[in-house]
Amino acid sequence: MTGDSRALAELLEESQDLQADALRPTVTNKDSVTHTLTATGGRFNTGDISGGQTKTFTPRMKVGTYHYICNIHQYMTGTIVVR
Repeated sequence: MTGDSRALAELLEESQDLQADALRPTVTNKDSVTHTLTATGGRFNTGDISGGQTKTFTPRMKVGTYHYICNIHQYMTGTIVVR
């Protein structure tokens, strides 16, 4: 993950990068401000996730690596690896 080392790390439940074995991953925003997980290629967008909120989403992804940003704080980036 690049960008703010605290923000997306707190947004994700367990790690800075997601391993998406499930078809419907769940993320928890552990920060006090709203964030999003939005694929840079448009395959998924969680919409706003308020501080303390958990959101499950259905990405349109095949096996591969996908990059995402927070639409609100675009310097926050990360990856999802689908196996």
